[in-house]
Amino acid sequence: MKDTVLRVSKISAARRQLGTAIELWFSHGDPISIHTLTSAAHRVIGDLLRAQGSDDPLYRRIKPEYLSEVIGKINAPYNFTKHADTDPDGELEFNTAINAMKILHSILALRQLGEMMDGTEHAFFVRNGLENPAIVNKDAFEQAVGSPEEMQAWAAMDRPKFYREFRAAYAGAHTAAAFARFMGKTMGNPPNP
Repeated sequence: MKDTVLRVSKISAARRQLGTAIELWFSHGDPISIHTLTSAAHRVIGDLLRAQGSDDPLYRRIKPEYLSEVIGKINAPYNFTKHADTDPDGELEFNTAINAMKILHSILALRQLGEMMDGTEHAFFVRNGLENPAIVNKDAFEQAVGSPEEMQAWAAMDRPKFYREFRAAYAGAHTAAAFARFMGKTMGNPPNP
């Protein structure tokens, strides 16, 4: 195989890492790899927010006196996977639920940068809402996905099948408006899980 030289921007690199992490999440891939990729992307996205004079939307909601503690806890698993200089025999108890939260946080931060969701990010956004209905605005989500019964049918699909079907539909919709029409029609009439 011939070597290829790629030229990528910071935002492109972050989105590629995030996209790979999301694909691993949909295929029930290794949670530590998902976390490492998501954290690397999130770090770049955060740096880009600061470079444009913005700050992380999550950090604005934390009281200043707790900010460094919260950031430390958020970054601890990522730092554990990057370094072994101070704790070569260290171990980590890793809660895999942090992956979905960090992916969602990264997608929202991308939106703050003015980036539109691509198909992979959109698929995660919808699936995460289906898997975690307690954290989403029910009325807004039902408008996008359908009735509670329809949402249950979509949620009953396993992640890999949902991702395949969602991406195929997204690829078939050549514009955001066409995809919105698809969401209104197809999500209102889900295939059997």
